[in-house]
Amino acid sequence: MSATFNVELFSNYFSRSSIASVETSVVYEGVKERYKKEEEDRAMKLKRDWGAAEPGVWDKLAKQK
Repeated sequence: MSATFNVELFSNYFSRSSIASVETSVVYEGVKERYKKEEEDRAMKLKRDWGAAEPGVWDKLAKQK
C-alpha cells in the first residue's frame, strides 16, 4: 500500500464543483528515528526503575517465607 496521494487524480475523479479544495499535509521526516530514540529511552527508564536485583536478594526473600 502506498502512502502517497495523487491530489490531481483525486480531484479529477470527482467533479470539480463538489470539491472546493484538497488539503495537503506535510510528510514528517525523522519519525522512525524519533520513535527508535523514544523506545531506547523507555527501555533505559525501565532498566533504571526495575533493574536487576542485587545478588542474594531472592535468597533472603525465600528464607523469610
